[in-house]
Amino acid sequence: MPELPEVETVRRQLADYLEGKTIKKVDVRAWKSVKRDRYFPREVAGQTITKLDRIGKYLLFALDVLSVSLANDRSVDLCTG
Repeated sequence: MPELPEVETVRRQLADYLEGKTIKKVDVRAWKSVKRDRYFPREVAGQTITKLDRIGKYLLFALDVLSVSLANDRSVDLCTG
């Protein structure tokens, strides 16, 4: 399990590359990690990553309309609004 400084380093590196980019396609390889629903790929595709943030060891991807959080256990949560 990564420590907080490592998670922050990854966040910074990903933010430099991903912020402002549009998600073209989502390929879910482990459906058990997408906790919300089967429409996840359709809801996320076409969204622009507006900000990449971190709360503890969770990475948060703020999109145009949605927020996606990535947990240490590689599960994904999708939040609207």
